[in-house]
Amino acid sequence: MKQPLFRIIALLAGYLLFGTANAQHTICTETDSFAYRYPTFNQIDLVCGDAPDTTDSSIALCMPAAFSALIKPDFDHINVAGWHIASGRLYKGFPCRNNTGGFVYYKDGTWKILNQEDYDKAVKENTDSIFCAYGQCLVKWNKQVQEKFPRGPEWVANYRVLCDKQGKLFFFETTHAMPRARFMDELAKLDVDNALYMEMGQDYNHGWWRNEDGSLNLQHSFYRGSNWVVFKKK
Repeated sequence: MKQPLFRIIALLAGYLLFGTANAQHTICTETDSFAYRYPTFNQIDLVCGDAPDTTDSSIALCMPAAFSALIKPDFDHINVAGWHIASGRLYKGFPCRNNTGGFVYYKDGTWKILNQEDYDKAVKENTDSIFCAYGQCLVKWNKQVQEKFPRGPEWVANYRVLCDKQGKLFFFETTHAMPRARFMDELAKLDVDNALYMEMGQDYNHGWWRNEDGSLNLQHSFYRGSNWVVFKKK
């Protein structure tokens, strides 16, 4: 259901001020063109191989994370773009030139969106302190728009980014295909600190989130991806 703009602002402001970390659902608001998804959680993990089960009631939100490539016909961590950490274990993925940064979730519950140099250093030198991590394309870092992006400004597609704003994480995405320039213009209005691209595309966008009443919103039941980031309650 579409929400009026003042309702969206009120909901997002309430989340930023108070949060709801003890529940396991996702606060979602939408306009005609964009959606904002705030998962409530106290743990984040990267699930590789088979997609997380939609019946797992501990998961508030599940979205495809790093780029995937069918290098081996059956799942292998080499099918995931870049170095990544899942449930505290480090794996080597395939080299990906579009990876210009990454997301790191530490065992103490903190997180960071990093540039490529800092991400590589973190996952290789501080592995023991990290619970999950994956590489991706940086869209914004330290409030600065990044130049490199896998698609040009006029490329029409659906877009999704993981945003970090004042220590809160949320997903911002399009509700229909549009030129990248329009998506970026709207993202600029949010004044986020950092934004990291999320894997999207035909057959690679299997994801879901749980409403406050426990019901499920499913995006694309068919999948051929290799990894998903999950926000959950332990």
